[in-house]
Amino acid sequence: MFLCNLKSPCFKCVVIIAMVVAYPLIAISSGAWDNLLENPGFENGTTGWQVYGGGTLSAVGTPVHSGSSAGALTSNNAVMKQIYQVIRVSPGEHYTFSGYAVKNDSDIEMIYLRISWYESEDGFGDEISHIDSSWLTSDNPDYRLLTVNGTAPSTAHSAKGRALLKPYSTTSAIAYFDDLSFEGPAPTPEPTPTPAPTFTPYPTHTSTPIPTSTSTCTPTPVPTANPTATSGSTPTDEPTSTPACTLTATPTSTPKPTTGSTPTPTLTSTPASTFTATPTADPTPTPVSSATYTPTLTSTPQSTPLPTSTPTSTATPTPTSTLTPTPSTTPFPVSGSDIVINEFQYDAIQAGMDAAFEWLELMNQTARTIELEGWRIEDNYEDDEIPKLQLPAGGFAVVATGTGFYDNFPSFSGDIVFIADGTIGNGLSNSGDRLYLVDSTGKVIDAVSYGNDEVVFSPSCRDVAEGHSLERQPAGFDTDQASDFVDNGTPTPGSGLASPTPTLPPTKAPTTTATPAPTLPDTSAKENIVTPTATPTVTPTSGASLTATLTPRPTDLFGSVLNVTPTVSPTPTSTETPSANQTPAIPEGSASPWLYLVILIMILTWMVAQTLYFRHRTQG
Repeated sequence: MFLCNLKSPCFKCVVIIAMVVAYPLIAISSGAWDNLLENPGFENGTTGWQVYGGGTLSAVGTPVHSGSSAGALTSNNAVMKQIYQVIRVSPGEHYTFSGYAVKNDSDIEMIYLRISWYESEDGFGDEISHIDSSWLTSDNPDYRLLTVNGTAPSTAHSAKGRALLKPYSTTSAIAYFDDLSFEGPAPTPEPTPTPAPTFTPYPTHTSTPIPTSTSTCTPTPVPTANPTATSGSTPTDEPTSTPACTLTATPTSTPKPTTGSTPTPTLTSTPASTFTATPTADPTPTPVSSATYTPTLTSTPQSTPLPTSTPTSTATPTPTSTLTPTPSTTPFPVSGSDIVINEFQYDAIQAGMDAAFEWLELMNQTARTIELEGWRIEDNYEDDEIPKLQLPAGGFAVVATGTGFYDNFPSFSGDIVFIADGTIGNGLSNSGDRLYLVDSTGKVIDAVSYGNDEVVFSPSCRDVAEGHSLERQPAGFDTDQASDFVDNGTPTPGSGLASPTPTLPPTKAPTTTATPAPTLPDTSAKENIVTPTATPTVTPTSGASLTATLTPRPTDLFGSVLNVTPTVSPTPTSTETPSANQTPAIPEGSASPWLYLVILIMILTWMVAQTLYFRHRTQG
């Protein structure tokens, strides 16, 4: 109810009515922002869109949400894919990123939208933070709306509107996007600064000589009246006119220039010379009808005035400062194994949620420094931008989730950067996960999986205990297999492991069997003649072999009884494989043929000895 008469409302009522009417209009107009994206519905193909993660973007005619085209993002590996545009934003302003997407492929884990904020105006450098939309995880052939909105941080001057596809595996998969929009106030163009006036030095005065006017009198002959003869008196001539002097400008040598203010000299005209005729005494006047008298005039010159130096402005070119462009670092192409994930810890000693203590170590295996700008690290859920860093030749750098890293490694003093949102992906799982190192072009440089995740390695790196790390041994060793990594109970961030010292098997020394030399008998006495001991050579077998040595007693060789005592000596086992020309080994427990031959010879020898003995007795 108004407090005044409506026919003549007071000022307060007018203001209240104006605010009530204007408020809805202001609210409507404030939400009607322009779409800051270029080619949001892919009606002009893929113009304006960039692809990251190795995917392929194309414009298709079906399925579409509106218009005649939509964007199809194809994945052929297990790395996160995204299409994006860079948009300039104003700090502190509110922005909304939305669009329609189709997830109808079982090889796609999820689809969602993201806004990433950057301090630079071109979307480069370190990411300040990001916000995500809800996820599409179920399959549906229809387009579904995704929306994410947020306020630009106070230091943000650009944003990336990203549409992301997370695949399950390396199997080919396709997602569709259409009618994307990024709405919010466009940044106010900064006024073009008025260029500062360029200082122009004063012109150099160059003296241009002006010809000096020198008075040169050229007498002009004037007819002289005939003299009048006066008797007895001095003839008097009629007064004649003074010859006029004609000034002729004669240039003189160039004078020295005067840099200061030179006073203009005043030219003093030379007075005309007065001619006085001196008559000759008693002249005889001879009338001359046309006598002309030419007097000789002596000109009394005045001092020649100095010329006035007229300053001539000679334009001196203003020196233009030539800006020498700062040489930009040309990025070297990075190939596989140039930079590797050398070590990582996914299960810190802290109990519960330990994502704030996770870290990984990168190693540069090249002989040059490599700048990591726009590189990303990704797990099985999402990716994070690695802050810009210089990785020295042969050096290491740690990428950690936060300063909690120093709780476990207080003496660390190497190169380290921290993930903006405080987690690697959505936090590394203690039971199994994967890591991808992706460069600024979306190329996968290195990857590893562990535990129950066998997407990268199959079998994957084994799950390690709490407080341990997985590390390559030796440092940088990369054969794209899980065996490249070892369980390190004492993590070494910022340095690598050396090659393990190989353990050599013990060398078995060969056993030498000494062969005894035969003992020769003393032949000086017939009684001391002893038959030499026969030692047969036995071929060694794989088992234990026996060497039989017959040792006859040296007692009465001519007695009636010859006692033979076999001595059995064990021979060391030989592991050598007999060659084809060697004598086959004698089975254990069987008699050697040589043994029988020796016994036969000894029997024959005994018989001959007995015969000789009896013949000697009978003849004696």
